[in-house]
Amino acid sequence: MQINLNRILNRNPILKLLLFVPIGISIGFIIPHQFLFPILIALSIFALIFLLFKQRTPSYILITIAIGLILSVNFRHFKLLSTTDKFQEVKGKIYGKITEVFASEPDFASVRIVGTISLGNQTYNDVPVLLKIYSKKDTLRKFRANAKILAIASIRPPRRTNLPTDIAEIPLALSHEVLLFARTSNDLIIRFWESPVKAENIFARLREKLESNLNKMFSAEYFPYFDEMLLGNKQLLEGEQRDKFAITGISHLLSISGFHFGIVFAIVFALFSIFPNKWVRFVLLSLFMFFYLCIIDFPPSGIRAFIMIVAFLYANTL
Repeated sequence: MQINLNRILNRNPILKLLLFVPIGISIGFIIPHQFLFPILIALSIFALIFLLFKQRTPSYILITIAIGLILSVNFRHFKLLSTTDKFQEVKGKIYGKITEVFASEPDFASVRIVGTISLGNQTYNDVPVLLKIYSKKDTLRKFRANAKILAIASIRPPRRTNLPTDIAEIPLALSHEVLLFARTSNDLIIRFWESPVKAENIFARLREKLESNLNKMFSAEYFPYFDEMLLGNKQLLEGEQRDKFAITGISHLLSISGFHFGIVFAIVFALFSIFPNKWVRFVLLSLFMFFYLCIIDFPPSGIRAFIMIVAFLYANTL
């Protein structure tokens, strides 16, 4: 039986649109990670503009490309730095969760971290690292498993042994199940905090999953800002950074408000515009925004924004 691909695509325009998803994934692999979020915002804005002028096809194309960009975040693979004969170290940032503590002394600690490595413009996700932390005597923090850490460190791959006195680092890396070695000092730890209590409901677990994806999309430096703006997590941003926003009078940008709800609503509204029935759109959009409200744990400003959006949708549906 011969399959007519053109006939299938003509009868199912959605399948034709999905062909643009690989384009978005390809773009996601090419562009630096710090440009990903602005490009997503730009695509969403242009998609809305096309919808306003009743140009659905280009709008849907932009939306499917945006979906491909989002998927590319999860398809990025970590390229292991090749094992070297030299003591080759690169300065970078480590953000992740401590999975195991191997040593904890007053002036030295050795921990295994799984998280994000930022080396210049390159970001690698879900990388297991053996981090050694040095400090002056009796000033080292108490590190525990499941705590999170953000630090500047010197990072390198395992080194081959050249001398009998050299430590066999490749077997050491295999035994600790790590890909890289890193070292830092207590003074270079930007942030250290205990992990929140394990999620007790589906919304909290989904929130943790979204935070993990945000961490993959953005570097450790910018992740706390987007985590607070999109998910309302106020634990990661330091007081000094928060004070700078307050001094400049833009601290409201960090709090979940109608502005943030409006951005999320605009993107979802563009996606759900494929449904021709207004009441179907009303129900789906209302449920989605309520779902988002549950994820961000019902902040007062979010509740107000949700009520106004539902009222707008209902009036627009009548």
